[in-house]
Amino acid sequence: FVYGAEADIGYSGIEGDDAGIEAKGGFEGSLRARLGYAVTPEILLYGTAGGALKNQEIEAGGVSDENTMLGWTAGVGTDIKITDNVFGRVEYRYTDFGDKDFDGVGKVKSSDNRVTFGVGMKF
Repeated sequence: FVYGAEADIGYSGIEGDDAGIEAKGGFEGSLRARLGYAVTPEILLYGTAGGALKNQEIEAGGVSDENTMLGWTAGVGTDIKITDNVFGRVEYRYTDFGDKDFDGVGKVKSSDNRVTFGVGMKF
């Protein structure tokens, strides 16, 4: 078994509007625990879960409001050995950022599904 902690931070430049309400994403991140099992010397399967946050801006009728939304995230993935120190990663995560009251709009709920691909290095 393998266990540890992971953190990530990123920026979502996503924008959208509907019925006169405009939404813009911003910085987001998470802090998670990770538990995995090496099914072979080259393949590690793992689960991950923890807290998540993101910055969200909502504008409606000339009123703009910005809040930090707090929630949770959970997912599964695999690390695949490329060399002794380098591995590839594929991960799926669902994130629920909860809901928050925004001026001029009311309660806004936000969630996210994502698949990520990466390359990592062991030290």
